[in-house]
Amino acid sequence: MDVVTPGNVPRASAGLLTVRLGPATRPDIAGALGDTAVPDRAEGYAPRVSGAGRGARVTLGGTDAAGQFYAVQTLRQLFVRAGSDGWKVAGVRASDHPSMPLRGTIEGFLPKSSTG
Repeated sequence: MDVVTPGNVPRASAGLLTVRLGPATRPDIAGALGDTAVPDRAEGYAPRVSGAGRGARVTLGGTDAAGQFYAVQTLRQLFVRAGSDGWKVAGVRASDHPSMPLRGTIEGFLPKSSTG
């Protein structure tokens, strides 16, 4: 695996799997996401997987760093075993963001009734 900056992609990588991760507003991320919308909300993100085999492209754009993190977590869930050959990932386009401003669980308990 090579980590490169946009615009410095070596010619030798042509036809290989390309993974882009970054702010959804970065030009190369926005271009690769195409018409896949990234929610303009905290922790919003959009993953897009296109192509197959050699030359497949994975793009993960987030509204903020947390959104990028959750985009990677979603990508991890898309990988499935491909027999003894390794792994594969299904093509996908998605947009997601939390519906609540804080992630987690809220538990509430009612006081025990004095009548029962």
